Amino acid sequence: MLEVRLYGDFTLSEIKDTLAEFTGIIKEKDCKRILTDYREANLKLSVTGIFRMPEIVVDIFSSTGINLYQLRRALITTKFLKDFKFFETVSLNRGQNARVFDNMDEARSWLLEE
Repeated sequence: MLEVRLYGDFTLSEIKDTLAEFTGIIKEKDCKRILTDYREANLKLSVTGIFRMPEIVVDIFSSTGINLYQLRRALITTKFLKDFKFFETVSLNRGQNARVFDNMDEARSWLLEE
């Protein structure tokens, strides 16, 4: 499992850069479970940006040969919950296995389920 913790302000461009950075680790380690902790991050995304994120994530991962649809992703947040739940819904509607949590233990348990 890859665990990523983000701090500070993140625009759409910065999120893209961050995703591109850790795709190398995912590919190298053949990681299928990703936990991203956004509790200390401030997302600066519009509703349109949030709606586009699942597609952007697919593009970034597939450009490095990673099949996003084979991954399980947990996102942890205690703020911007409405925005994250919207992202979760759009992701699920596009066939991605991504869930939002506000509890680290629950997120890890879900990721480790078979």
